[in-house]
Amino acid sequence: MLAWLTERETTAAERSDLVRKFVETFSAGGRFSEECQRLAPIIAGAGLKQSAGVVRDFADGRLGGEDAAFFAVGFAVAAVVGYASMKFLLHFLSSHRLNAFAAYRVGLGLLVFAMLGWNLIAMTRLL
Repeated sequence: MLAWLTERETTAAERSDLVRKFVETFSAGGRFSEECQRLAPIIAGAGLKQSAGVVRDFADGRLGGEDAAFFAVGFAVAAVVGYASMKFLLHFLSSHRLNAFAAYRVGLGLLVFAMLGWNLIAMTRLL
């Protein structure tokens, strides 16, 4: 997905349209169908309700200019960290396998089942 997006040079203003085009192109199935499913809620406006509440608070005067600066800095930092995290994760997953992670998960599952069988832990403590 990242390679597809980076092949198409765009400005920051055009990126949301490019991601939308990506989802429209590949959502029917194929190579990037999982990525499209994960992007769908984001494109549909996940978090829009909370954003509307903040805007309403600014309009009502419950939040002032100082609060706007905090929100702007928080938004910018979250955007940069989120973008960098996704870029790193997509690059990492494109060049590494998840065998060690799968083995760890299977081993941990077996350990939990063994501990349940030996009554070292109770099921109620897990729920």
